[in-house]
Amino acid sequence: MLAGAAFALPSQAQLLKVTVKDTTIFENAKLSCQGNFTPVKLDKRKTWVFQSDSIQKLTRGSFLGSNIGIIPLYMEPGKTTRMTISREKDIVRTKYSGDNAAANRFLEKYINLTHGKYEFDPREFAGMDKERVRMIEERMKREAITFEQAHERLESRYAATLKAASREKDAMRRAWFEKLTKMKYTAEGIELAEKEAEANHQNVKEDAHYQRLLSQIDPNDEDGLDMVLRLPQAFMQGKVSRRVREGNLNAYASEYMDVLNRHITNPRIRATLLESLASSVISYAKPDREFDIDAFWNAFKQNASPKLSAQLQRVIDSKKATMPGAKCPDISFSDPQGKSHHLSEYFGKVLYIDIWATWCAPCCAEIPYIENHVAHYKDQPGIQFISISIDTNQQAWRAKLDKDQPQWLQFVCSSDEYKQLSRQWGVTSIPRFIIVNADGTIRSNNAFRPSEPDFVRKMDNILGTK
Repeated sequence: MLAGAAFALPSQAQLLKVTVKDTTIFENAKLSCQGNFTPVKLDKRKTWVFQSDSIQKLTRGSFLGSNIGIIPLYMEPGKTTRMTISREKDIVRTKYSGDNAAANRFLEKYINLTHGKYEFDPREFAGMDKERVRMIEERMKREAITFEQAHERLESRYAATLKAASREKDAMRRAWFEKLTKMKYTAEGIELAEKEAEANHQNVKEDAHYQRLLSQIDPNDEDGLDMVLRLPQAFMQGKVSRRVREGNLNAYASEYMDVLNRHITNPRIRATLLESLASSVISYAKPDREFDIDAFWNAFKQNASPKLSAQLQRVIDSKKATMPGAKCPDISFSDPQGKSHHLSEYFGKVLYIDIWATWCAPCCAEIPYIENHVAHYKDQPGIQFISISIDTNQQAWRAKLDKDQPQWLQFVCSSDEYKQLSRQWGVTSIPRFIIVNADGTIRSNNAFRPSEPDFVRKMDNILGTK
């Protein structure tokens, strides 16, 4: 809506002028905008000016840096966004002035429109300096709030964000800002209700407040597809009684498609939700779950467009080809010295395969757990751990190995080898864990993670040691 309302104008004025009171907070800072990351270089006056002819309408960007976190901003051709950034104790503060000051003040409030009820999860900080992670954990514990406080905080921030939106003079933008605010309030409220119900071991669908929030969602509004909001997804989750993590996957998929057909008419949203359904079902299809892949796929194709079905056919084919008991594809890769190997060289043992990359934080978070399991099974000759990196930057991969010194087999795929691996295994996301039987047949092409508490019990059952 906002993009359609903006006019494409030649950009003559400075798009952005930022003044920083304390230069240390902007060390290694970058401006993120339109997929580009521009380093910030302050002049002697502690000022930095940005201009770009590629920005042709009101565009959102942000400053990123280890000392500043994320500072949002709007830029628009023909207008100058002015920012003054300072630090008071440990808090970074921003003052907006000049053109679009009201829009930027709204954006600052909008970004902060959250319930604030978070738990520390070390996986989110994988690869970060351990001392800094410790400080973050301590700070999160100090700032921890109750559910009652979280509800109060969300309501207060909602009111403040609506007030900021009302100060935008342009009527179309003001209406858009107000809509954004209401949608994010709904998304945050639903998430908070789910967290509270889980903590109290209750069924969130029996909560009246949750149902009121759900009723405010227009599941056919494409604006709700925003990756932060995900409102059509929340709507479906609220309407489907089953959960993908539990029970019969075919029954879950059948109910999901029934709800979708009753409520979703927008073609783009239908495609997004159906693709998400396929991804979820395939991800959770494991040997211990009841699942008929042919029945699922036949029903899916009746509800999806031919284009979407064709796009996902390769994933389904690879899933079927790697069902438990199928012959394992003999993929190839290289070791740190550059020597080529085939997976079949290691048949004869149970293989626990980790597919990862250095840039993948969840992947890196699993590494310490793998290390522990390698040590646990060091005297067990029947198992071999293997990590296969899909890093295109092999220098980064080797640097990670030099730093961690892993005591199990490490390999890397070339771009062509990864295409083959992706096609044969149906790997569309990482981390991915695969178990191959000693006879070279597949046990699981989407196995339990190293971080799972009962990893050893499950692995001992596979090895027949217990």
